Amino acid sequence: MNPESLSYYDEVGALLEELDYKMKNYEAMDFYRTEIKHCDNSKYIGVIQNRGEFFVKIISKFRIRNDSMCFKVRSRSGNLGIFYFPEYTVVDDEIVGAVGDCIRIKGTPIKHEYSEYDIDSDGNPLKITQWNRVKILKIVRNNITAPPTMVGR
Repeated sequence: MNPESLSYYDEVGALLEELDYKMKNYEAMDFYRTEIKHCDNSKYIGVIQNRGEFFVKIISKFRIRNDSMCFKVRSRSGNLGIFYFPEYTVVDDEIVGAVGDCIRIKGTPIKHEYSEYDIDSDGNPLKITQWNRVKILKIVRNNITAPPTMVGR
């Protein structure tokens, strides 16, 4: 292939984009695997249908629709949770949700179940709490460089 042709540069660009995509997902998954180790004894968070405030750390996030993200979080005591939120929400002039950030949320636990995707070190499914009507009250930024978000296509 002729390096001077436009299609050659298009092909190289596509390969670099694919490599960047795979590296970002690898870094995000590596961070997630490290964080999920803290959840081996995960318990349910809150009481079903009782709205409350919770302080959690974002351990993973991924796009589920064009305008929505799924956030996986863990509490300080290693309890696992999940909620869905608009992708570009702004709180206190900051876009919500870098992986590694801690956030204070107000939400209603709607489901306590065993996760289909998250397992402990023995291979058993972890307990997970799902919230709805989530409002992000405060963002505590992580001072170290957090891994990128898992990117979807």
